[in-house]
Amino acid sequence: MSRIEHLRNEIARVDAWIVEVHNMFSPTAEYHSVSSETVLGYVQRNLRRALKVLNDEQSGNTKTANVVDLYCVCLQPEGGLMVECEHCREWYHANCVRISEKDIEEYQFFCPMCTAMSKNDKPKLMADYPHLSRIDRAVTSCRELGLVASELDPLVTILLDSQQLVSAVKDIVAASAATAAKGDQESESEKGKRIRDLRTALRALLGLGVNLRHGILEDLWSQLLKATGGKPVATRAATPGDASVGSKVQVLKPLPQNSDGISDLSNLSPDLLPAIQEVPTRSNTEEATVSINAVDKRGESQPDPAVNPESYQEQLEMLVYLILNPPLEEDERGQGLVCAGDAFTPDSQNCTCNTVGADVSDDIVDLADLRCASAPVIQCDRCQDYFHIRCTQVPAPIARLIFFRQMQRLLNADLDMDVELPTSPDEYKCPNCCYDLGDMYQYGELLLE
Repeated sequence: MSRIEHLRNEIARVDAWIVEVHNMFSPTAEYHSVSSETVLGYVQRNLRRALKVLNDEQSGNTKTANVVDLYCVCLQPEGGLMVECEHCREWYHANCVRISEKDIEEYQFFCPMCTAMSKNDKPKLMADYPHLSRIDRAVTSCRELGLVASELDPLVTILLDSQQLVSAVKDIVAASAATAAKGDQESESEKGKRIRDLRTALRALLGLGVNLRHGILEDLWSQLLKATGGKPVATRAATPGDASVGSKVQVLKPLPQNSDGISDLSNLSPDLLPAIQEVPTRSNTEEATVSINAVDKRGESQPDPAVNPESYQEQLEMLVYLILNPPLEEDERGQGLVCAGDAFTPDSQNCTCNTVGADVSDDIVDLADLRCASAPVIQCDRCQDYFHIRCTQVPAPIARLIFFRQMQRLLNADLDMDVELPTSPDEYKCPNCCYDLGDMYQYGELLLE
């Protein structure tokens, strides 16, 4: 295969990856009426909102409820056409549950949870949301391609926020089980709060936009059935708005929406919906121009399409962007670096933590777990082995600089840039090599086994 054919195959793989991501979220985009370009941001906002609400409920922070009541599977305020469940008296946005005003006039409405109880089944997600394992595989595939695509950072954020949400839901399930263990000593108010917490968590998961793993939905549902005896329970006596209405349908002033059909919640209290730290893209900041010229051993410039593809150009530009505009500390996940799933040798121990490559799993999304396939790693320039940046204490911004220099040497290329990068070490020596050479490891004191 010629170099040109190899390049064409790589470009085709990249295009296929982008199509796969869009197809993955197309049911979410279609059901919630958002564009394919904004669906990832939509899911991110859902995750952050659900995490905020559930954490507030568990911590006893009632500030959210005092600002505005939250309804429906979207956990958003009243707005537009709303419909009340005949059993539990919970209110839902008609658009979220795909009910028209004509349908409301002709049929009774039962929410997803009450419908499931009546059928002795578990509630269904509002759409065929992508499973987290599929998203994780897409992230791994992207890194295998060596691509830093605009879709990558939101996908990683979705994975990590989902992991936090899973932990929050597990806490709710554990708290419910502990309260239920009191038996007759559980007060009516405690039981009422327990049911409300479980239902709120379930509503959040049903309209989240992604399908969480670990049987979380089933655990919540099991606890709710035990708490209610498998029967619908009225959880909200008051209707939306200031005045009580007798009708099961209420038309309220719609929330303002942006061009993507997403409700504009900017007028709400920031305590309710905290600002989301958007991952910056090259479109909203000044770009750095990177020109790549291959050079031979004599240092003479010569064009070579095999080492000067457009994908390398874009990857280096994005890497330079991340170096000059590093993510905030709370959003730092080693973006732009190689991941363990791509680098670790399957049949041997890797890193100073002696992680066996075969134990690395795409199903683990917590970057703190040494078996996480998405954990960022760095390569030693001397022994060529890979190490977790977490284990070797290399800060992610420094690791990007080192990786950039390594790519430059790998491509055997001169890089003409209109920006100046921070200074960085010419090479990286791992703790093992420093020990063998008697050199001091410059990123901290490590205990080697």
